[in-house]
Amino acid sequence: MDQEHNEGNLPEEQGAQEQQQGAAGVSGTNEERPMTIAEAARKGGNTTKQRYGPDFYSRIGRKGGQRVAKERGPEFYSEIGRKGGEARVAQSRRLERGPDEEPQKE
Repeated sequence: MDQEHNEGNLPEEQGAQEQQQGAAGVSGTNEERPMTIAEAARKGGNTTKQRYGPDFYSRIGRKGGQRVAKERGPEFYSEIGRKGGEARVAQSRRLERGPDEEPQKE
């Protein structure tokens, strides 16, 4: 493997990864099996990161957020913020009650 595609990995980490992957690829087993969705997604994400750089995901996320803001307006963000706050309060109350207590009627 060339150094360009392994930035951030120490040489001993690279060797351990190569040994773990072995001849069968990512799974580390000798069985031939189809790639899982999670393995395919991880491989695609890593390839994209190598090709376009790690800040690529920040740029496309920002671009998507700007598009949503333009199409849906500030009311959309108010609504999702309110729903998130309500869910957070409900979760907090469930944790305070514990597993054996029944919910109180409000």
